[in-house]
Amino acid sequence: MAPWGSAEGSPAWRSAQLLLLVVSCCGNGALAEHSENVHISGVSTACGDIPEQIRSPSGTITSPGWPSEYPARINCSWYIHANPGEIITISFQDFDVQGSRRCSSDWLTIGSYKNIEGYRACGSSIPSPYISSQDHVWIRFHSDDSISRKGFRLAYFAGKSDEPSCDCDQFHCANGKCIPESWKCNNMDECGDNSDEEICAKANPPTASSFQPCANNQFQCLSRFTKLYTCLPESLKCDGNIDCLDLGDEIDCDVPTCGQWLKYFYGTFSSPNYPDFYPPGSNCTWLIDTGDHRKVILRFTDFKLDGTGYGDYVKIYDGLEENPRRLLRVLTAFDSHAPLTVVSSSGQIRVHFCADKVNAARGFNATYQVDGFCLPWEIPCGGNWGCYTEQQRCDGYWHCPNGRDETNCTMCQRDEFPCSRNGVCYPRSDRCNYQNHCPNGSDEKNCFFCQPGNFHCKNNRCVFESWVCDSQDDCGDGSDEENCPVIVPTRVITAAVIGSLICGLLLVIALGCTCKLYSLRMFERRSFETHLSRVEAELLRREAPPSYGQLIAQGLIPPVEDFPVCSPNQASVLENLRLAVRSQLGFTSIRLPIAGRSSNFWNRIFNFARSRHSGSLALVSADGDDVTSQSTSREAERNNSHRGLFSVESDDTDTENERRDTAGAVGGVAATLPQKVPPATAIEAAVGACGSSSAQSSSCSTTDGGREVTSVEPPSTSPARHQLSSALSRMTQGLRWVRFTLGRSSSVNQNQSPLRQLDNGAAIAGGTTMIIDFAIPQKGCSLTEAFDTWKSWADPKVCCDYSLHVAVTWWSNKVKQEMENLVQNKGVNSFKMFMAYKDIYMVNDEELYEAFSCCKQLGAVAQVHAENGELIAQGAKKMLAMGITGPEGHELCRPEEVEAEATQRAITIANAVNCPLYIVHVMSKSSAKVISNARREGKVVYGEPIAASLGTDGTNYWNKDWAHAAAYVMGPPLRPDPSTPGFLMNLLANGDLSVTGTDNCTFDICQKALGKDDFTKIPNGVNGVEDRMSVIWEKGVHSGKMDENRFVAVTSTNAAKIFNLYPKKGRISVGSDADIVIWDPKATRNGNVCINIFKSFCKPGVSKAAEVNCMETLMTISAKTHHQANNFNIFEGMVCHGVPVVTVSRGKVVYEGGVFNVTAGEGKYVSRPPFPPYVYKRVRQREQVCQPVPVKRAPYTGSVSGTSIM
Repeated sequence: MAPWGSAEGSPAWRSAQLLLLVVSCCGNGALAEHSENVHISGVSTACGDIPEQIRSPSGTITSPGWPSEYPARINCSWYIHANPGEIITISFQDFDVQGSRRCSSDWLTIGSYKNIEGYRACGSSIPSPYISSQDHVWIRFHSDDSISRKGFRLAYFAGKSDEPSCDCDQFHCANGKCIPESWKCNNMDECGDNSDEEICAKANPPTASSFQPCANNQFQCLSRFTKLYTCLPESLKCDGNIDCLDLGDEIDCDVPTCGQWLKYFYGTFSSPNYPDFYPPGSNCTWLIDTGDHRKVILRFTDFKLDGTGYGDYVKIYDGLEENPRRLLRVLTAFDSHAPLTVVSSSGQIRVHFCADKVNAARGFNATYQVDGFCLPWEIPCGGNWGCYTEQQRCDGYWHCPNGRDETNCTMCQRDEFPCSRNGVCYPRSDRCNYQNHCPNGSDEKNCFFCQPGNFHCKNNRCVFESWVCDSQDDCGDGSDEENCPVIVPTRVITAAVIGSLICGLLLVIALGCTCKLYSLRMFERRSFETHLSRVEAELLRREAPPSYGQLIAQGLIPPVEDFPVCSPNQASVLENLRLAVRSQLGFTSIRLPIAGRSSNFWNRIFNFARSRHSGSLALVSADGDDVTSQSTSREAERNNSHRGLFSVESDDTDTENERRDTAGAVGGVAATLPQKVPPATAIEAAVGACGSSSAQSSSCSTTDGGREVTSVEPPSTSPARHQLSSALSRMTQGLRWVRFTLGRSSSVNQNQSPLRQLDNGAAIAGGTTMIIDFAIPQKGCSLTEAFDTWKSWADPKVCCDYSLHVAVTWWSNKVKQEMENLVQNKGVNSFKMFMAYKDIYMVNDEELYEAFSCCKQLGAVAQVHAENGELIAQGAKKMLAMGITGPEGHELCRPEEVEAEATQRAITIANAVNCPLYIVHVMSKSSAKVISNARREGKVVYGEPIAASLGTDGTNYWNKDWAHAAAYVMGPPLRPDPSTPGFLMNLLANGDLSVTGTDNCTFDICQKALGKDDFTKIPNGVNGVEDRMSVIWEKGVHSGKMDENRFVAVTSTNAAKIFNLYPKKGRISVGSDADIVIWDPKATRNGNVCINIFKSFCKPGVSKAAEVNCMETLMTISAKTHHQANNFNIFEGMVCHGVPVVTVSRGKVVYEGGVFNVTAGEGKYVSRPPFPPYVYKRVRQREQVCQPVPVKRAPYTGSVSGTSIM
């Protein structure tokens, strides 16, 4: 086997290092350094957060727990540092690591660099020696949480590659390298040139003739211990124990009897001589008959067979007969790892062990027991759940599916389970939900059952149900991807359909061409076969008369500009001639659908490019005619096809006179034909680079940076060159017009900053292309009137698409009728109820029940503002009575328990009527936990944290500046616990919370000052619509808590699905609205994007002071630079990595690089149909499977008492 590295020496200036890196899930190992001559690795320090440093020249390293099993889910690291100029050689002495495809489960890697993985090894085969090519090496060992094995043991040795001599206990390799003497002749090339193994082959092996004869009662034997011939007593022959290296003492011996009939509920058996080597040629059979119908569980606690001759094996049969059809498993040397488990289908099992006479090994040790039967030293789990030992009691790992071995532990409270023996506990609801709550992950191991919303893997792991059949092996054993339906991607179907249509079209064309060719061939054949008449033959012999062009070229007639026509509206002869020539040359105007001025613009580019491609110039003037045209198809074609490449009529501000005066409009409708002129000089190429008002002018001028540049036209320039110059001039003018048209804003003067051109463009500036606002009627007022009022306010102002939720602030039959009208006729599919704001918007539980029932019937989504309004009212009175009037009183009277209680109550009521529920603005950890638990129980509920709760906290309420504290007042309030934003982001990332919103409601500080003496009068509301996307990217994606796909889901796709806008919104595909945001993940809101915006519209050439002022305006997130209608930003000064660069709404670029290209009123109201499939599919399924049914029983026939019911 080839070594991992080269044996070549490395430069002396490189430091010799070896790092064996493994990162532990828990524990902080200290950095340990050793300078002794021989090192034995300390696992306690190697498996911490800091790698263990080793500086000794030689030593051994083992996996944790070797030779027993290494622990699960560990990452260990070692750092070996040798002297400069030395190389490091590693030789493995034992290796047994869980094998897997590409070594993806457990693995050991060795390489020369810290961050670049070297060779990766796993399995039971001992890897070849590793020789570093430099003076340092990195090694990493990792284990997952599934199967553990024995591990590894390796020895390392550091030294120079060209030593002149070696120590007495070392071997001097042929290449000058020194290795330990014990490494010689071990069938492994530690030298790198195989010289440590070649010497073994050349040396004469010891023979019996080199020793003196043994006594009569002795025999000669090549000792397996000393590897020398010696004399052993005859009594050791055929005793079942191998003493000779060549097996001479056990060959040709009678096979010892082995095997046994086992008839108890449990027991053990092992191979002969275990744990010593079994005799060659062993042939044993064990028959296990428990006398019980239950299954037999057979476990091999140790298993090591010889694989030299591939003849040693263990066969296990289901039953007592040796029936090939009932063979359960065959174990060979390739299965040399433990534990191995085999389960029968009945209470009988047959085990047959057979060994060849070539070699031997340690053998095996096995135990068996009846399934469900506990051993004397074991404790039953109850029922058929198995057993556990006293040592497994309260160790943090569930050995019983019902968790009996981990219940009632002294370190935990009732209904809690320990993570380990260190006293950390967790509730039942946190077990097996694919979220590690224990530092060692014990709450996610041995998961016999999973929480609702999770999928149970075959290896007793739990993953999210949404990850099943997503083409990714999340379980680790592939069970989440088994039996998945094959779904052909839409793009494949589309490509197949388009390909079929193209093939069909080509086939039709081919058939048509074939028929046409056949028709022509038959016509030609008939033509030759038909005899010509005398008149036809005479006509064929005549010569055609000369054309006008030939006569002019021969000088027989003078050249004329045109022939007179009878009517000014009639096309001239030359005009008709030009049309005919254009038709023959393929210059006929192409009819394309014209959607506006831009279509004409691109048509002219296309026609001009076509004429340039063919190497000719257009024969017609670039401009139209001012003569009134007839309503004939011929005249219409002439007027359309004769338009110039860039006529000035593309701008609405141009007049008819300006169009006629444009360069190139010589000769009215038809320009002069090209005249024969000498080849153009190089100077002529500059003609037309600048505009000219007349084709007869001999020069043109323009301004270039303040200098006047003049280009003189040679007098010999042809009309054709005039026409080309005119076309190029129009192209330049047209492109300049397009640039100015796309870049200007009609509503902004030159002195106004582009950031201020649209006050209500904050959404699109932040990357949001649609908003769903709330229409909130007062108590007793009409819901429909509130909807119409809100819509009338929005229509003339919105810059992007929008829709409306409608609030239900009171209840009656009229409200129910209006809800039905809004759903059926207004496109509303969501209604919001307030559980707070007593006597203003709050509804009681009975009204909630009625509203939820109506939503369920109409196919709408119920929304709630979840706070206990009664407790808030009492708390506010209490705070004011205590003299607390500042913004801190707002949070003190609305603690998070008030929010959590209302959330639980709303979920309970909604679940009672099976109505989908959407909790708006989730602000606290307690409320989020309630939603998370409800979703795990299968309830149809969605939680919406907002940008404010994810990006900041409520500690600002205690700020000494009243204005600063009041700016953060909102309902429910931000929580003073600084860990709340991170906790909410964690739940948002893993799916417990579904959508992000803003609850954007902005007030200036002067408006907030209404409550300067009473916090209950402070208007509730903060900003967020512009900052939402950047804040979530910063706190979620940039921090590593979620990926880009989850970011898109929580900011766009999930909301579109819940409110039935998908796939029109929330998706980029054919048929969807082209609402697209181009995102720059590397730009920052206070840095890179500022530079981009500066380049876009901080005018170049301005003074240094103006430039600095412009940059300072754009440098930070603040009220000075945002587009929201308030003078305070709660994210003031926050640095956000990731910003929207371009916002596209319905296919139009509405925002790019800080510049708006949209006007108020361009946004459209979007109707939302009822019964969104994403929500109501689960609701309908729950109705089918969760309906209660009456108990069928015989009617009661006894007597009935007349006692009255009190």
